[in-house]
Amino acid sequence: MRKTALIALGILLAGVIVYVYLREPPLNQIPKKGTPFCTLLPSSILYGISHDTVTWVGRKTLYWDKKSELRIYFYGGADTLRKKVMKIAQTWAGLSGLRFRQVTSLYDSAEIRISFTCPGYNSLVGKENLQTRNLRIPTMCLEGLDTLKDQPLFTRTVLHEFGHVMGLFHELQSPAAFIPWDTGKLYAYYEREYNWKPDSVDKWVLQLYESVEHSDFDDRSIMLYAVPDEVTKGRFEISWPDKLSQRDTGFLLSNYK
Repeated sequence: MRKTALIALGILLAGVIVYVYLREPPLNQIPKKGTPFCTLLPSSILYGISHDTVTWVGRKTLYWDKKSELRIYFYGGADTLRKKVMKIAQTWAGLSGLRFRQVTSLYDSAEIRISFTCPGYNSLVGKENLQTRNLRIPTMCLEGLDTLKDQPLFTRTVLHEFGHVMGLFHELQSPAAFIPWDTGKLYAYYEREYNWKPDSVDKWVLQLYESVEHSDFDDRSIMLYAVPDEVTKGRFEISWPDKLSQRDTGFLLSNYK
C-alpha cells in the first residue's frame, strides 16, 4: 500500500513539474532593460552562456548550420501580428537559405520564442538560442509591437532583432566604429530619451568589442543605432537604417550560402 501511494505521489509531482515547465513564462522575471530599445539579452547571466571569438561583428561559432530550419513560437499576439513579424523576418531567411517556420505549441520545442510583453527590444544571438531549453523563457522580446503604429519602426525593429538571431551583434560596437562622441551629451541624450544611466550607455554603445575580426564599419547596417548630430563632436550623424545594407546581405552570402 505504501509503495503504491509513493508511486501515485511521484506521478502527481511529475505532472506538476511538466505543467510548470510548459506554462507561459513568468515574464516579470526577465531582467528589465528600462526601455524598448535594443540590447542583447544578458545570456551569460540569464542562461550561463559564455562568449568566444567575434567575427563580422558576430560570432562564427553561433552561426546556424547552413539550410537549418528554425522553429518560431509566439507567446500571445494576434494572428495578423504574428504573420506580420514572420513576413518581415523572412527577409533574412530568404537571403540566407535558412527556413523560418512558425509553430503553435511549446511542445514543438521552438528555437526562437517571442514575447510582446517582456521588457524592451532584445534577442539572444544565433545558436545561443539552443543553449537553453527552458521553454518558459522567451529568447526575443518585442515589447509593445502589438500596439505599435509606426510601421517603419516596426519593420526596422523586427529586422534588427532577427539580425541577432542570424548571429550578428551591434555594428556601432565594432572596433572599426570610430564615432566622434561627445560623451557628456551622449549620456544626457540616453538619460532623457531612454532612461539609461551612464553604465548602460558604456556597455551598449561606447564599449567596443575587443580581440575580434570585423569588416569595415558599415554606416547603413540594420544592426546600427542612429547617431544624432547632437551627441557627436563636429558634424557627424547616422540615420536609423530601414533595410538590410549591402554588407548585411554580403554577410549572409559569405556565411550561409
